[in-house]
Amino acid sequence: MGFNWLAPGNFGFGTGYFVFGLEGDFGGLGLSHNTRLLENLFLSSETNSGFYGDATIRAGYAVGPALFYLKGGWAYYDTNFTLRDTGFLCPAGSICSIRNNGLNGWTFGGGVEYMITPSWGAKAEYRYFDFSNLNQSLYPNLVSGFDRNLTANAVTVGFNYYFGNAYRPLK
Repeated sequence: MGFNWLAPGNFGFGTGYFVFGLEGDFGGLGLSHNTRLLENLFLSSETNSGFYGDATIRAGYAVGPALFYLKGGWAYYDTNFTLRDTGFLCPAGSICSIRNNGLNGWTFGGGVEYMITPSWGAKAEYRYFDFSNLNQSLYPNLVSGFDRNLTANAVTVGFNYYFGNAYRPLK
């Protein structure tokens, strides 16, 4: 979902128009991973994910029915990173764990959108996501932490529906 603004005039730059906008994306991810740390029966790491969302600004240049743009902004990834000890240093019969829920990060990318009709556009875009580094440690005084550096690359294709005639000059 978003909003685009077509800048009046082309500021003496070619025959196209500058376009600026705000966008929000929301989607689901079905990623999960479980592993034993150091091949230990009692220490494990688990990752489960749910949704992601972002809020970005978009700036581009429209020539005829094509819009070439760059976008970037804030991103959120709803995930559970869990470290679990079921008997290595944890008392027998109990479970010691640490969990982090959700990561904030940033995204940057670009793409092209082509107006099929005055209300419909088809687009293809690439985005890079960086959710920074997360260090987890069950026993910070005994064992160094477990680093998780989460980045992602995404290529998406899709359709946009435009309310009103925001892109009239692009017809």
